Amino acid sequence: MPPRDWDINRFREPADPHIRIPKPNPVVEHGGIAEAMEKITAERAIKAVWNAEGGPRSSLGLPRAPKLVVRKNGDHWEADFRSGKITVKHHGRCHVLTNKVMKVNFVGLECVSRQEGEDEVYGVVGLIGPGNSALKTHSFPGGDGTLSMGKRGSRIWTTDQLLYEGPIQDVVVIGALIEHDDFADVDAVARNLADQIAQKGGQLLGALTGLPAESVTEETWFRDTLAFAFGFVMGDVFGMGDDPYPGQSLRIPWDQVGDSGPPRQPARTRPDDPKQIPRWTHKLTLSARDDAGDFGHYDLFFDVWVDTVSITRECPVPAE
Repeated sequence: MPPRDWDINRFREPADPHIRIPKPNPVVEHGGIAEAMEKITAERAIKAVWNAEGGPRSSLGLPRAPKLVVRKNGDHWEADFRSGKITVKHHGRCHVLTNKVMKVNFVGLECVSRQEGEDEVYGVVGLIGPGNSALKTHSFPGGDGTLSMGKRGSRIWTTDQLLYEGPIQDVVVIGALIEHDDFADVDAVARNLADQIAQKGGQLLGALTGLPAESVTEETWFRDTLAFAFGFVMGDVFGMGDDPYPGQSLRIPWDQVGDSGPPRQPARTRPDDPKQIPRWTHKLTLSARDDAGDFGHYDLFFDVWVDTVSITRECPVPAE
């Protein structure tokens, strides 16, 4: 399959002082040769500006359309990206507008069904943002601590941990949970698990960014390989004496996030716990049976939203 138009390696331009956008020729009617040439020059200029900003790793993110769409708007040319816009004017200057910032937080968990009279659990959540190579893991509750879950008043645990802040893109959230049985070193296991998840996620994406990397996360082999990596890591944990829940992952496509974020779900409440999870959009379900055959079921909750901002930068058009 040929590379997409916004593959970052195709946007590198030779070094000239500036790209000059030809001024419209009033003699040539709309849609004529002069305007067609003007559009080609503008498209090259916008690609060069985007590349100079960092391409997929910039605050703009990827183009909104499958192919970069450049259009004329009065005396300038512009193109829309998932988190902003680039405008190029005839005097060789450009404006870069960042107007959307996507955020993802881990906000809590619910003990739906406990394995024992009281579970002692800890875990790791993570996020992969393939478009700009974002990768983060977070151990909870942190250090050598565990969460006592299952008794009345202890079915919901809340937190507010930022996992991602950047341009709108596809993301994959990851969750893993472990039932502590007093054998393993909680802090060491959690750190090892977080490190392994980060390493496996990085290996799966390799050097890919942009649309090629996002396309990878849609493939069955990516999900299967990630699940295998979880199984491999959790096998090590199981060998340390604690009981792991099989890790799970969930892909959240950028077009489901939209310009204002996905719809929030009703607050998560329970009659046997006064606590609640008031803001969430997605959840991961983890379930397992321990050595004694006891079944446990936990839900991990994430909140995805989009902030509206207005950050404008003026800059010369990079070399053609």
